[in-house]
Amino acid sequence: MTVQCNLQSLENLLRESASVKQVQDFIQQIIVPSAKQNAEQNIVNDELFLQTFNIFINYEGDVKIRKQLEKLLLSFETIYKTSVYSSYSEIWHNVSIGKLTTPQLGKLMIHLDQSPACREGLRHNLHLAMAYLASRLQGFLQYTPQERINFESHVLIKTMLQICRLFSTEFLPTLDGGTGVSSTKDEPGVSSTKVEPGVSYTKDEPGVSSTKDEPGVSSTKVEPGDSSSNTATGTITEQFLSCLLQVLDNSLVLYDDKILAATGLVYYMNSLDDATLATNVLATLIEKLGSWISCDIRCLLNPSHGGPLINSFENSPKESSNKNFQTNNRVAISTGQLALIGGILASGFEGILTENSKPVGIVTVGTHHIAYKAGTAQSAGSQNGTIFFKFLFKKLYSSANGEHQYVTFQLLAQWTRRATKLAQNYDHIRILFSNNSEILPQIFDLVLSNLDNPTDGVETIIDSIFAQSVESHVKTVLHDKRVPHIETNHKLSEELGKNKPILTTAVEMPHDVILTESDDIKCQNGNIDFKMEGTKDDLTSENSEVHPTAFSSMNSQNKPLLETTISRILALPVYSRGRYRLLAVIVKHTDLKKVLPSTEIKVLLDQMVLCMSDDYMVPKVTELFKALLNTMAKRNQYVEWHTLWFSRLTKALCSTDQSKQFSVITHWIPQAMKVFPRVLADLLGNLEDSLLGDTMSRDVVLLGLLTLLAESTSKGITVEYTREVLLEGLYSKSDDIRAKAFSLLCVTHKTTEAFTSEDLDLLRHCIPLNMSSDSPSFRNTFLFCLKHALVRIRDSSLRGLGDPSAQSQISNMEFIHWYIRTMAENLYPGFSYQRLKMALEGLQLFYDNFIQTLGNNQRKGLVPDGTKTLIEMANRDNADFWGMFSERTTNALWNCLQNGTNEIREISCQIFLKYFHWPIRLLGSSEKETARYILTRGLSLCQSVKPAECESGAILCKLVFMKYSLSLKWSIDFGLIGTNYNVAVNVKNLKDSSSCAVNFLSELQNFLRASIKLSEKNPYEAAIRSPSHGLLSALTQCLGSLPKDVTPYLAICQDLAADVSSLIDLMMMIMAGKCTRKSVAPSFEEMCLSIKEMIETNDNTSEDNIILDPKYQTCVSWCWQNLKEGALLLGKISGILVGYCGNNDGVSATVMNIGEVLLQILTQCRHWGAIMAANSAFIVHSTELIKSHKQLNTIPGKILQNTIASLESNSALSSITRRSAGFPLLVTSILLAELQCKRSELFKLTINALMGLIKQTIDGDVDELHDVPVVHGLNVMKAIVQDSRLVGIAQGHLGDVAVECISKFASPYWAIRNAAMQLYGGIEPRLLGQNKSKLVDRGNINITEFLNHFPSLSHHIKKYLIESGRNLRRLHPSLFPVISLVSNLGPCGTTSNSDIDSLVEPVTSLAYHSIYNVRVMAAKALPVVVPDPRQPIKLEQIIKSLPTERSECNSFNTIHGKLLQIQYLLKEITRRNIDSVVGRTCGEMLIRFIWLAGPTNPCSVVRALFWQILQTCKLQLNLKELNEMMQCSGTEIGSETMMVASSQLMIDQFVYGPKATEMVKESLLSSCQSTRLVMLTTLTHLMKQTTEIDWPSIQLTVLNMLLWEMNLKCRKALLDSVTAIHLKMGAMVAIPTPYVYLDNLEEWERSRPEAPLADIIYPVYAVIAVSMIQHQQITSDALKMISMKLYNASKPDQSELKRFNAALALRICGPQILKAAEKMVDCDEIKSTARLLLAGIHLLEDEISEVKHEATYFAHSLALTEGYEFASLQPSHGLIILCRRMLTSNSSWRESLIDDYIDNLPIKSLRQHIQATKQRKISLYESDKVNMFAEPVKTTSLLLDITNQQSDGLGKYDIMGKQQDIMGKQFGIMGQQGGSMGKQHTEFDLSCDMEWANARLKTLCDYLNEIQASIMDKDTEVFTNINIPLVYEALMCILSLTAIILHTTRDHDLKLQISATINRFSEVQQKYVPEEMIALLEEVKCLISSQT
Repeated sequence: MTVQCNLQSLENLLRESASVKQVQDFIQQIIVPSAKQNAEQNIVNDELFLQTFNIFINYEGDVKIRKQLEKLLLSFETIYKTSVYSSYSEIWHNVSIGKLTTPQLGKLMIHLDQSPACREGLRHNLHLAMAYLASRLQGFLQYTPQERINFESHVLIKTMLQICRLFSTEFLPTLDGGTGVSSTKDEPGVSSTKVEPGVSYTKDEPGVSSTKDEPGVSSTKVEPGDSSSNTATGTITEQFLSCLLQVLDNSLVLYDDKILAATGLVYYMNSLDDATLATNVLATLIEKLGSWISCDIRCLLNPSHGGPLINSFENSPKESSNKNFQTNNRVAISTGQLALIGGILASGFEGILTENSKPVGIVTVGTHHIAYKAGTAQSAGSQNGTIFFKFLFKKLYSSANGEHQYVTFQLLAQWTRRATKLAQNYDHIRILFSNNSEILPQIFDLVLSNLDNPTDGVETIIDSIFAQSVESHVKTVLHDKRVPHIETNHKLSEELGKNKPILTTAVEMPHDVILTESDDIKCQNGNIDFKMEGTKDDLTSENSEVHPTAFSSMNSQNKPLLETTISRILALPVYSRGRYRLLAVIVKHTDLKKVLPSTEIKVLLDQMVLCMSDDYMVPKVTELFKALLNTMAKRNQYVEWHTLWFSRLTKALCSTDQSKQFSVITHWIPQAMKVFPRVLADLLGNLEDSLLGDTMSRDVVLLGLLTLLAESTSKGITVEYTREVLLEGLYSKSDDIRAKAFSLLCVTHKTTEAFTSEDLDLLRHCIPLNMSSDSPSFRNTFLFCLKHALVRIRDSSLRGLGDPSAQSQISNMEFIHWYIRTMAENLYPGFSYQRLKMALEGLQLFYDNFIQTLGNNQRKGLVPDGTKTLIEMANRDNADFWGMFSERTTNALWNCLQNGTNEIREISCQIFLKYFHWPIRLLGSSEKETARYILTRGLSLCQSVKPAECESGAILCKLVFMKYSLSLKWSIDFGLIGTNYNVAVNVKNLKDSSSCAVNFLSELQNFLRASIKLSEKNPYEAAIRSPSHGLLSALTQCLGSLPKDVTPYLAICQDLAADVSSLIDLMMMIMAGKCTRKSVAPSFEEMCLSIKEMIETNDNTSEDNIILDPKYQTCVSWCWQNLKEGALLLGKISGILVGYCGNNDGVSATVMNIGEVLLQILTQCRHWGAIMAANSAFIVHSTELIKSHKQLNTIPGKILQNTIASLESNSALSSITRRSAGFPLLVTSILLAELQCKRSELFKLTINALMGLIKQTIDGDVDELHDVPVVHGLNVMKAIVQDSRLVGIAQGHLGDVAVECISKFASPYWAIRNAAMQLYGGIEPRLLGQNKSKLVDRGNINITEFLNHFPSLSHHIKKYLIESGRNLRRLHPSLFPVISLVSNLGPCGTTSNSDIDSLVEPVTSLAYHSIYNVRVMAAKALPVVVPDPRQPIKLEQIIKSLPTERSECNSFNTIHGKLLQIQYLLKEITRRNIDSVVGRTCGEMLIRFIWLAGPTNPCSVVRALFWQILQTCKLQLNLKELNEMMQCSGTEIGSETMMVASSQLMIDQFVYGPKATEMVKESLLSSCQSTRLVMLTTLTHLMKQTTEIDWPSIQLTVLNMLLWEMNLKCRKALLDSVTAIHLKMGAMVAIPTPYVYLDNLEEWERSRPEAPLADIIYPVYAVIAVSMIQHQQITSDALKMISMKLYNASKPDQSELKRFNAALALRICGPQILKAAEKMVDCDEIKSTARLLLAGIHLLEDEISEVKHEATYFAHSLALTEGYEFASLQPSHGLIILCRRMLTSNSSWRESLIDDYIDNLPIKSLRQHIQATKQRKISLYESDKVNMFAEPVKTTSLLLDITNQQSDGLGKYDIMGKQQDIMGKQFGIMGQQGGSMGKQHTEFDLSCDMEWANARLKTLCDYLNEIQASIMDKDTEVFTNINIPLVYEALMCILSLTAIILHTTRDHDLKLQISATINRFSEVQQKYVPEEMIALLEEVKCLISSQT
């Protein structure tokens, strides 16, 4: 009784959801010992075991607990031993009478494998159990609903198969043997054993019959112990097999279950003695499956019963002799047939697959080798075995492109694997892989036709099939050279009909003796009749030598199969991944050098390098590289590898394509180093030599070198490099070079490798310079490097914990302190988004790698346990030395929480939630005050009209909810008193946080209800003063943070759902206005009138144009935002409540109401944001419903049916523009929800219903203002096709959808045509496949594959093309989608078929169409349909058909079409690199038609195209002919294209000879403007090439053209040429009268100020200025004029083109002008030159990268004068140099700089903002700054630091002085000048004009007083708006500029006035003043007091 009580206690534990540990301990410590004690006392009770078994079988919980229960069962078996067998016998008897449910049966079968006693119990009830299972399975297959059949059938089939496997010898006897066969005739296929009426099999399972009169279920009952007859055994076996066949034929059963059934069937066939019978039965089932049901199973196993048995494969359909892969050979095949084939291949015995065929032998008679077959009987057997295996392949081959592609290719791979194994022992299987095989070419065709099959997973299977086939083929060919000899044996003699043994010897097989299936051996009169193969010479011993390659065994008359296949593979497009996959397989088995010429191999290698720039191609190309490398490695041929690969790798490393460079370094070089270790050293040496030379760009070589060094270092490879290489990379202007340099500095293979002190100093210097980079790729790499640097510091410090006083430890601690402080200093308002994001993510990196939390210490390798000790050691002397949670860091993150961008807010929120210890203190407040302040600020922002501020407020409320209510369990009460928030914080020590959380949510709900109440009473007032969407967002954020147990929150969730529903109803009603159609969405006009009426009712000051009125925009935004946030909140609530619907009717009603509200938004709303929000919420809602219990999981399906029905019944007809509004999203939401639940029933029904909608015809007229069902069907189908998650299961329907879509282009109704066009735009990319390669402008699928995959489209494509070609003057409606589709397919390659050939003629004719775009697309489609070998012939035919003179031309459309065809054919031919001669030959043929390029051709479009073709062909012309043919007005269509092509042709032919200079001058001075234009355009290209042109002479000619050129286009090209020549030469010729040129340029600028000419003229000003300075012609007026022009052009409000050219001009003349300024004495002249420096500062802060980089050249030239040694400079470093130069050079420049910043203070914007705030003006969005990258706060802070440095060395950023002195000593950056510069700084005089200083200080003081008065709350004397970015920026800039000027003035009275202003900040409460602003105030005070 003790054990029984313990078992009851165990049941109680399980009911209480005990943990695994509790259950395990209870079993091991209590139940098992008590059971052992009972066994020792011989106390045995069978009921105990049955009770334990029932506990196990009924438990539905944790799998781990279930395993513990199973272990308990096994323990009882060991303890009670024999008494357990009777219990199991009873259990299996219960199974046989249906007392176990299907899930219980599944658990029992799992236990069956573990328990011998269970198996023994089954043995005693075997036939009873099988009879019941078979009958039950039949019942389920016939009468069970669809949604349950998969689970039930799976368990039952798996159970039967497992029993079959365990007891096959007892259960599966042969039916026609001694056991007998049942003779029951009246019910075939159903068991005829004794049936006992009234026996109930299952009590509670629907779908299973419990009475005798339900058909399909046999109630078998045999008493235990009753000896069943053999007849019963046979009958049960029949029933079992019949069930398996029904499973195979049932369309509702899953494929996996059918595989199980097929395996069981094959098990039985394996047990038959007659392999021929088994083979024929299986073949019959494969052929006849689906039509055999009326036959008895015995008919299949015994032909005498008259079954439809295939007696012999000789009578089966002959295999097609056509080896080409044709689509018309495809037949449909069911999943049952595929499953049966899979079962045969997986489990079929060799006897079935080969029918015991014996190996073919070779008899040697003299010197002859003769093939023979051992007897007629054996021959037949061998043939049948081989043919059956072929038969299986034929079936799979015929369905390869059918509906079940993935399964078919899986089975083909299985067939190949099985054939490979069988070929090792059976020659008749081996010949399937020989050269004369009929199957192997079909396999190769199948592979080549499906290389880019769009079905997921097929690509990998195709690779496996090809690899197995090639391997078997090579082995077969090599094996045929040496065939095994036949031993002497008597058995073989008997089979041959002879009594004497045959004596044979081992011989070698000659190469040309081929074993075929047609070989015959006849036995006559005891003699063998031999069939000889090969000639006598072929059979000599000399020809028997084995060749080392597989190709030598091929027939010399025919090209070897594998060689042919290689040629076909190489003909595939370069961008085909399959091309390289297949070549990699082939290379593993043969040597390409023996089958390909060296030229083709080199072309292949170049193509491989080209493909390395494409990430999509890289993996497969790398496979081929590895295969080629391993081939050379076997022979140790480094010299050969070096010859082929070294130059290619070097070029790739120095490529401007970084993708190629990185891919080669990452994938190829490591592989090469494994084989040839010296590769890396050779490459590094080569790159370093190239860095010193001038053959390649230094930046390109430096990037390649740094990339190679960084990758090698990261992999632990020790490489040596000079420090200068690293430093040049870190200071480079190129983001990519700097990124690689950082990677080299920070990333190492071992994280414990410590930084040197020099490395840490370098990081300190370089990190601040890169914080505001605008390159996303650089930021990602930079953060990656920072992470590695922090990890290295952490791990190296942990390694040295034993010696905390070590210098490396001290350096690490100080660096972390500096790092955190630096990141925090970059997080304040007014900084750019890039800087804020970089600093936040940098700070987050520190927390992630140094702070242990519950989330980040569970994964290996994140935060080691010793990190806490490291932090304690760092903070040993200072409580927070690192400043991780300091007030500065906390306040900085607090500012980020209120930022206007989502990413900044989210990152800062995550840091607060994850790493900070709460409660926190903000701005010097207490913990309670901080909580009150956070919540008050959050509530205030939540009720803002600006969406961004509402989101910030929602995040703040979420912080309070999660940390104070949930974590700390603080009770917070809040309300609204007037306009102020009353927040009370109560600290309570509660055990349960749910009450605090519910209280907080209730308070938010009260705010929401108040807002809703105001909205109902006065919507306008609510929209302006108290919007609800911020509160809705806050509630959504809070509900998303609830714990797992949401039971306490159900009530408030229901209340919230009701409130939100009422709010949404109100919003819909407001927008509908007077719209009478309440069931449909109101039109935009109706909504506009409704909102307008609402505004006019409350405010009569609205503008005339209501759309532009801010009030209207605010009200509309209020409505949409409420709908959007309300939908998101309802979705969150739905996810919480659905799980509780079964137990609560109120919850169920709420969930149903939520669904109705979301449907209302989706079907009656027009705003896309609201629709998308409702869509995401409805997906969650539908998913939870489908996952829930039966009462709710059918609701989404009903909604879907009702939706489609409404579309079909025209009830949704309305003016639903915007692509059917939310209907498509409604449908896709339900389908996605179903897909997430791994179901697809609704999807199939939806597709069929939509196809019915699309196919509807429209009778009569239709109102264009209303949408018809066809339109909705097309729009919904488009949504399904465009959704990447649904398109996978929609793949099989795309062809049919495309056919219907194309047909709708001919509809007479615009709405239908428009919807069809949009659907086609979504479906064409799906048909073509995702273009994953950037190397190709076409789809990834070629036309052959396309027609195979989508056969339904083939006929329609041909039909529409032919119909369109009949009338070339009319556009067929459906032509565009068809020709677009064909033109974007890949070429057909080397082979074609009848379907493709039929498209050539219509595509050719369409190239002469009257519409331009049709001609272009038809010409582009021509190479697609013409096979590669026929393309040169087609090209020649088209060229010859051109007219030779103008009189022969009848239509220029025809000529244009032919030229387009020539262009695209030539492009395709040259792309394949077939023969470079084709281009030259084409050019020679085109000379006959040269009139098409000349002025006699009146069509400029044809002329331009002909010029392009001439340039492609490199046609040779003389200069005179060229100039004559280039005559044109320059204004014609196509003239620009013609100029580009002709200029390139001119470059190629004429500029490299000795008379190049004269030719250029002659063209420049030509009277023809087109000739001048071509040459001017050509000059810009010549700058980049090496020629013999006399550039000074050309420069003077071009400058003289400035005086007389009048044509606008020529002027533009002339300006570009002047600039380009100067940049190339670097020096200027003397200009006789430079002021004439300047006046002329000013005239150009004044005459056309709006033209691009005015924007690009500045570099020419600079060029003339340089010439004047170099030849001492410059005057102060000229300097002033040029400086002012560049300064004005550099301002951020100018155009991008103007700013870029200003930067270019500054690069040209800036250094020269500043050098000339050194000799100036007049202050006005000096100040005028200061504008150049100001322009440089503006341009270095520009938002366009190109402008900044161009301006960097100017800063770099200044840096070179100060000792900077490197070739380039990054913009942020250049900004520092310019600022320092202006501050330290002279007082005039310093005054100009300060004046510029004072003039640009945002005082005006600040006044407007403050005034709008006081007047509560409505503004949804703030105007952006002109330049978002400009950071005045950062720049003025930098200026102050430089000033402090010059004054007394107190600056934070000692940029160019002390720190560069250190850098110069350590790294040699500044050379010898670093120290001297540092000395010069201390001697510098900061004095300036006192009058100027006093005036500026007074201005700043006035600004400071004005801002102070405007932001101070008079009641509380608190600065309320000080953290607003505009206020913060103005205050920080004013204070910094004040401090700078204070260094220069001595005016006592003015300083006292400033001191009084500054002291006011100290007198008021400074709680909310940022720390850095307080520090700046103190610095100003110190400056005043020290000077006073």
